[in-house]
Amino acid sequence: MLIVLVFARKAFELVQPYYWGKLVDAFYNPIANNIWHLVTIIGFMMLGDLILDFIHTNVENQKFIFRINKTIDMNTVKKAASLSLGQITGQNSGFRQKVATQGANASAQMAQISMYDILPGFATIIFAFSFLFVSNHLLGAIVCVTVIISLSISIPANIKMARTIREYRKIDDVVGQQYSEVLRSLPLVMLSGQETETISRLDAEYRKATSFGEKMWLKYHMTVGLSRDAISRLGNLAVIATGAYLVLQGSLTAGTLMATIAWARMVFNQSDQLARLFRRLTVVSVDALRYFEIIDLRPSIVSPENGTVFKPLKGSVAFKDVSFAYPEAKTEVNALHNVSFSIAPGEVVAIVGHSGAGKSTLINLILRGFDPVAGSIEIDGVDLRSIDLRAFRSSIGYVEQQVRLWDDTLRYNLLFGIKDPNKVTEDRLKEIAEVSKISSFFDRLPDGFDTKIGENGVKLSGGERQRVAIARALLKNPQLLILDEATNSLDTINDAHIQQAMRDAMKGRTGIIIAHRLSTIRHADKIIVMERGRVAGMGNHAELLKTCPEYKNLVEKEGQVIVA
Repeated sequence: MLIVLVFARKAFELVQPYYWGKLVDAFYNPIANNIWHLVTIIGFMMLGDLILDFIHTNVENQKFIFRINKTIDMNTVKKAASLSLGQITGQNSGFRQKVATQGANASAQMAQISMYDILPGFATIIFAFSFLFVSNHLLGAIVCVTVIISLSISIPANIKMARTIREYRKIDDVVGQQYSEVLRSLPLVMLSGQETETISRLDAEYRKATSFGEKMWLKYHMTVGLSRDAISRLGNLAVIATGAYLVLQGSLTAGTLMATIAWARMVFNQSDQLARLFRRLTVVSVDALRYFEIIDLRPSIVSPENGTVFKPLKGSVAFKDVSFAYPEAKTEVNALHNVSFSIAPGEVVAIVGHSGAGKSTLINLILRGFDPVAGSIEIDGVDLRSIDLRAFRSSIGYVEQQVRLWDDTLRYNLLFGIKDPNKVTEDRLKEIAEVSKISSFFDRLPDGFDTKIGENGVKLSGGERQRVAIARALLKNPQLLILDEATNSLDTINDAHIQQAMRDAMKGRTGIIIAHRLSTIRHADKIIVMERGRVAGMGNHAELLKTCPEYKNLVEKEGQVIVA
């Protein structure tokens, strides 16, 4: 439909000069009926051109834009969701988001330019050349030579320009990352009194990028743009001069010359427009190529076909001689070395150790953000790599240190991840609110569970956001509950309440806790002490104080604090 519209519209547009020329010639040999006949034909052609232009530009074009944007955006999200947690979290988030956003926009622009600018442009040139050569071979040849010379300058220059644009994008990426970081870190900047210095550093990066971009485009326009425009005008002048000479010689009518000049101008205008479009495509193709690098990524973790689905999950976890190194690590030092331990169903296990000891890595592996480089992890006696990953993750509860919340209602956030949220009653929500201590701030929410909490829960305090995350995990009624610094932002009084509530909630469940407060972990059935990627000790609080120097050192050094 779209291609038919393009060619039909161009046919109406390009046939009009022919009849305009015939009308001019008719005045030299006026026959009334013939003149009005030509005027009528021209009128119908103008009407047809108007109708086709409206349909092409205002109907089909808008439909295409909305559909291509939706298709590209949805494909981007689907692709990102198919990648592993490690691939998603292992890159700088600002850079990844900017590449995806710029690339998606660039891909949409490329599709739109191709279908609504380049295709009509080529159609115009093909039709106009056909009319030109039929009208007069010499004038057609002049136009053809002019276009060839113009393209021979533009195409190599655009190819060379692509390399320069890639250099500019690297500089622009740095600016984009710093801009995002400044906005994200504004509270720190303000509390440190570094507003002037931080803005000055960002401004210096922007000046560097702006200077590079200005010089790049000025050089292009002063050479390629100026040359192309000059050649186009000289070609136009050659057509007019040669046509005038042929008219004076009597081998060309004035009307045919007028039509020929119109077609020549169409060809020159379209060739100049195509050259500019190719330059624009060169710019967006740089972003699109980087975007396609993301789209072409192969997921590093793939859920197996017909993987094991637990009905129900019992909650046992076993590490068997597990070693692991992060893919992006610059050194060959493993994050984990031959780690072995087991957690029985219903057992509550705490993992402690200094920062960098390997605690979070253990959680990442249990969630299968990565696969171990050696050894295996088993859930209920089944190798994690053989388990249906989506079903496994949906059946466990996970509360991370950096809570992620939707810009939606409290109810939506609490029910996110629940297979059938409509089955969760108001009484159940209130029960979980009591357990997680959401009830302590619930009264000040104007619309209760239907209160909008803002982007990432900005209307809630840090501790309140963590309580929402805890409640969300408990609502899933998981057999395996993982808490990564889940009470880190709570005050001492609320922490004590939450600890008792969590102990009650963990009865009959497998619990894995990473925490820095001794009050959080001392009641655990088992404590695993990590030191430089190895298991330094294992046992309960009393046993480890006697048998594990590393644990004793942590307790004595930090008093009532276990270092996270």
